[in-house]
Amino acid sequence: MTGGPGGSAPWRGLFRSRRLRTGRAQPDIAFHVEDDILEIRISDKAVAREVSHGWNVNISYAEDGSVVEIVLLEAMEKGLYPVVPDQAA
Repeated sequence: MTGGPGGSAPWRGLFRSRRLRTGRAQPDIAFHVEDDILEIRISDKAVAREVSHGWNVNISYAEDGSVVEIVLLEAMEKGLYPVVPDQAA
């Protein structure tokens, strides 16, 4: 997946590798327009811990260490939304 104008997503290829472990056909993606927040839910597992990777990227992990959710603040401003599927994937 790539971001919108001006950038590519830092998690490129993550969904493909996680799909086999979570059983999801694709992640759930929600964008909150008023707050410019992009939420990407990858797994239905319970969140055991959350880690901030910089001030605008938060990743939630399950007890087994797998990624459950990625939250990106200022997603549109940073060019990460709208999300456009990469045709090569």
